[in-house]
Amino acid sequence: MIIDAAELDAAHAYKLLIGSIIPRAVAWVSTISHEGVANLAPISFFTAVGRKPPMASLSLQPRSDAVMLKDTLVNIRQTGEFVTNLATSPQAHALHSSAFEFDSGVDEFEALGLVKEPSEVVRVPLVKGAPISLERVVNRISPVGDDGVDHVV
Repeated sequence: MIIDAAELDAAHAYKLLIGSIIPRAVAWVSTISHEGVANLAPISFFTAVGRKPPMASLSLQPRSDAVMLKDTLVNIRQTGEFVTNLATSPQAHALHSSAFEFDSGVDEFEALGLVKEPSEVVRVPLVKGAPISLERVVNRISPVGDDGVDHVV
């Protein structure tokens, strides 16, 4: 089957990508706003991109309205910091639940009943129990795509 990408809207292109590129790791990204509100979101566009220094990327799309930027990107832009947590099978339900679009003023750790652990290097909390948490500082943020609302961090 040949699919012409020019004929796909953003929602169908997204579904094609997430259904085709498997298996893929899902980053459970924690951020914090300038006001100190913790955010947590699963990001399915996540991969390693460099070795020296070790770097990984996130590709972030807007909220479901296709216009508003997700709190994850807003917080990363404001603070320059985030944590990529990798979830275990027992955490899968909480990871999935964190995809809900909470209001920006809601601490998502509290809303989901998750425990925060302090990071060593950044202000952003880790997810307690995550076997791997990568404390990260932004190298660059690049808008991508025709409409400029998708971003690679």
